[in-house]
Amino acid sequence: MTKKKKVMNDTVNPPSVENEDEDFDLDVAEEATASPSKEKKNDTHFMKIISLLLAVVLWCFVVLNENPNRSIWIRDVAVQVVNKNTLQARDLVILEEEPLLIDVRLEGQQNALSSISAESIRARIDLAAISEAGAVTVPASIDIPGTSGIVIAEQKNAGGSLVIDVIREAKIPVKPKVTGETAMREGFALGTATVSPDTVTVKAPKTILDKITAVTESVDISNKTESGSTEVSVLLLDGTGAPFTPITCEPKKTTLNYTLNVTSLVKIEPTLENVSALNTRYDVYASATVPDSVTVRGDDVSMRQLNKLPTEPIDVLALYEGFEQGFLSGTEWNRASFVTTVPVKLAFPEGISAVGTEDISEIEVSVTYMNLSSKEDPYQIDSDGFPIATEPKDATAEEAEEEPKS
Repeated sequence: MTKKKKVMNDTVNPPSVENEDEDFDLDVAEEATASPSKEKKNDTHFMKIISLLLAVVLWCFVVLNENPNRSIWIRDVAVQVVNKNTLQARDLVILEEEPLLIDVRLEGQQNALSSISAESIRARIDLAAISEAGAVTVPASIDIPGTSGIVIAEQKNAGGSLVIDVIREAKIPVKPKVTGETAMREGFALGTATVSPDTVTVKAPKTILDKITAVTESVDISNKTESGSTEVSVLLLDGTGAPFTPITCEPKKTTLNYTLNVTSLVKIEPTLENVSALNTRYDVYASATVPDSVTVRGDDVSMRQLNKLPTEPIDVLALYEGFEQGFLSGTEWNRASFVTTVPVKLAFPEGISAVGTEDISEIEVSVTYMNLSSKEDPYQIDSDGFPIATEPKDATAEEAEEEPKS
């Protein structure tokens, strides 16, 4: 009985050593199958690395030993402008100067070109060779220190400008500049402002010289009550009104003289002429003016003598004859009374002028023609002062009206 049990246990649970040996044999078989594939892949990577190294070595060999020629562009090379001081001897001057840049194409061997940059190139324009006005353009003189065998194949302008102009001389009038006139004390106003000398001699580029204006430094007269003078500097302005520095300007200073006037409000008095030619039929007079007064200024003596401000003469006879031809005729017009408005200029006495910016170059004067027999006048006056004709009644009609009714 015991012997039979043992045989059954062996059948159900086979020895583990035999299974382990079998697994080992399978792994060895798999490894043997995979090894040729891995070795082939590693060999491929190795060959690529070797090929790359050989290519680099070959390139270095060609470059170092063969050193081939090639062409390159160097961009934005700064150009130096030299001998500027030689221009004035030829009556020339730099009108516009902006930093010049050029692009340069170089040709030469590879190892010589590889170390060149824009900073290592020296480019110059020599103004000693310039003899006329105009824009200065490339070519420039180019030097590359420490190199040989390099050819400057091409260059072209990459930016900036240099313009040369002719120097000219001219006399320019100096304008006085006075401020504070509107803030002066009541009863005072600026009379005149002059400078002495009144011109300056200026040397400058011809293109700008024609546009230059000369003014004095401003003088404030807001608190002044007496005339005076002061030495001031002369300022030059270009065509845009910006300050301009010329090559020379003589003199640099001038004397500004100013006079102050007294101001006063004065009544306007119209001046009528040929009134006597109509005084048998009309009483002619100026009834109103618009405006009726104006503020004027002048020196103290002239203002003391001025009581009223006259107008230029108004010819009332010529005015009347013009109306007679235009409206009525003969005795009918002579019997009318009317008013008309006439534009006329003021007659400022010498040394007297208006104050302020108000336009009073012309005023309006109302002229009245009053008929001396106005009680018998059959005419009426319209809103514009012109006569309205009415038919006079004849004697027969008047008698018929006077007869009593039956």
